Amino acid sequence: MRVKILKERDTMITQSFLTEFELSLLKSYNRASKKNIIIGGNESNFIGASKYQNEFLVAFMEAFKEQHAILERELRRGGNNPEKLMDKIGREVESKVRMTLYQKSRLDQNAFQTIARDLKKDIRSVFYENYLNVKV
Repeated sequence: MRVKILKERDTMITQSFLTEFELSLLKSYNRASKKNIIIGGNESNFIGASKYQNEFLVAFMEAFKEQHAILERELRRGGNNPEKLMDKIGREVESKVRMTLYQKSRLDQNAFQTIARDLKKDIRSVFYENYLNVKV
């Protein structure tokens, strides 16, 4: 049995990774959206919005981390180092969600779909830049 040792340039992103990534984002959004975040009546709008944003983000990232095993498996199939990449991907996801939550008081379905589309495009671009050694 021949084993090919993958070099940095031989890594790729698989379509199944992108599909699983999108499903992970959807599951995380659904779970965070269903969580009842109670805002007290004596809290100001700013404090209430900040509390909602923080609790939504925590619930979203917890649900996303539960999907890491599936995403790591798909990264391995593409010949990537999942430990290194999942940390970067997690930070990028958290950053995008946090930025959108600060721009809007709540994360609705349309805003989330925009985030998911942008994240897929960004991740695909990073992989292709590394693979082709060109700026996409």
